[in-house]
Amino acid sequence: MLNIFLLIFIITQFFNNNIKLINANDAKNKIKNIYFKNIIDVRTKNEYKLGNHPKSINLPIEPINNLTYDNLKKFNRNDPILIYCRSGRRAFNAAKILKKKFNFKKIYYINSTYKSII
Repeated sequence: MLNIFLLIFIITQFFNNNIKLINANDAKNKIKNIYFKNIIDVRTKNEYKLGNHPKSINLPIEPINNLTYDNLKKFNRNDPILIYCRSGRRAFNAAKILKKKFNFKKIYYINSTYKSII
């Protein structure tokens, strides 16, 4: 049984090695030190209008995925990027898209709201 959990952990790390969950305090420090070149808010436009991180760009992934080539062509795929939503689910899904479809290299996401990184 332990071997199965170990195998799952190793496979998960292998496939998600460029995607890192980061806690809010570490994200805040990296933002302060200008580590992240881009911050993407993947919440809906209405959620974004209610409040957002001042350095973020809104690219909602629901109900329509806005992570398109046209919207991402200005980003350097080698630069560290931070993604957030409300709870982390959409941020993680967006991170997987950025890695698999667009080959981004250094993807971080938080599993809390933008308020935690201001």
